[in-house]
Amino acid sequence: MKTKVEDLSSVKKRLFVEIEPEDLEKRMNKFYSELRKRIRLKGFRPGKVPIKVLESRFGDMVKQDIIDDIIKDTLPEALKELNALPVGVRSFEYTKESLRRGEPFQYSVVIEVKPEIEVKDYLGIELEKPKIEITEEMVENELEKIKEMHGELVPISEQREIRNGDCVILNYQAFYKGRPLENLKKEEALIKVGSRDTHPLFEAGLVGLKKGDETTISVDFEENYPNPELAGKNIKFRVQILEINEMKLPELTDDFVKEKFKLNSLEELKEQIRKNLLEQEKKKVESELKKKMLDYLVDKVEMEIPEALVEEEVENMIEDFKMELRMGGSNIEAFGLTEEKLRVDFRPEAEKRVRQKLILAKIADNENIEVSEEELNDGIKNIADMTGKNPDEMKKLYEEQNLMDYLRIRLREQKTLNYLLQNAKITETQRENLDAHTDSD
Repeated sequence: MKTKVEDLSSVKKRLFVEIEPEDLEKRMNKFYSELRKRIRLKGFRPGKVPIKVLESRFGDMVKQDIIDDIIKDTLPEALKELNALPVGVRSFEYTKESLRRGEPFQYSVVIEVKPEIEVKDYLGIELEKPKIEITEEMVENELEKIKEMHGELVPISEQREIRNGDCVILNYQAFYKGRPLENLKKEEALIKVGSRDTHPLFEAGLVGLKKGDETTISVDFEENYPNPELAGKNIKFRVQILEINEMKLPELTDDFVKEKFKLNSLEELKEQIRKNLLEQEKKKVESELKKKMLDYLVDKVEMEIPEALVEEEVENMIEDFKMELRMGGSNIEAFGLTEEKLRVDFRPEAEKRVRQKLILAKIADNENIEVSEEELNDGIKNIADMTGKNPDEMKKLYEEQNLMDYLRIRLREQKTLNYLLQNAKITETQRENLDAHTDSD
């Protein structure tokens, strides 16, 4: 077997493979020897049909099968000539007519490979983070949420219009371009007007209505609305007001706290809230810093990315999105979406993710960052805890579905990000100063 490599780009190579006549002869004889075990021809005993007879009778019909076998057998060895990590096969070129005994058979294949990139100055990245302050207002907001969680709905006695703060029980059905969206249909839904638990325009459309009213509320969802199935669309909601309630809130006292939270006092509850808020803010700030680091590195490192990796990332994003919808009892068709539309919408983010992963992998290689078996088991345990499953069962599931390598890669990326964050030059500043600086950029 002879091979030759042609560079088409930094991530694309054309590999030429030539099977020499003697090797081709052996491979064709082997194929026809296997074939005659399955062929029955009149005048010949089973398994005894001469190869020449088979080739004369079936040669044109089985050429593609022979070529497929040749490529399957020879390509893995030929790929070693690339001196790069293959990530995708784009196209094959050959002619069936060139498959002749006594002559060499040639084929070529376009292979995408992982790009060789250079990442510099990734240690000591300068970052600004906001100073974390847990204010009394934040604590009071949490206390209000607790009161609402334990509040009692009391129907209003008079026939009056809905106003902010009311808890409304209603039926609604959403429509997009006149077509009902089955996953946006609910009966006896409870909505607190002004809470922004739903879209503000939807809640604003309820203000002024009375019990028994039926109307249609039109909502223009923003292009950057978090739910991509609604983003940029005009959705009309047909609503029927069933009941208007006021929320009767409990008074937060030491006795209430002892009963509901098994704590000694209201002050102890406040202290617990402060600790929880502090942890939440720390995680939020850490997430923001990691995002800034990745954005910095993606902007800094020039690279060409393989189409195969982008397509794989897009498909993963689509599957994640579809799974999320299925868990909510819906599907993409209910929102008038198609996989083709999602591929277009998800592509920019997929390209960004591929760049991030390649950069993190390169840094991990440079710094010899690996994931130990103990860290892998901890990762399994964390996933099990989040999903309420047994760690051993979760590990078995990951092994059965061949997801352990995928998990190891994700954990390695997180470990690398943590390493970069530990070695970054972080300056603490007031939140308003940081926001002003970001806006000016």
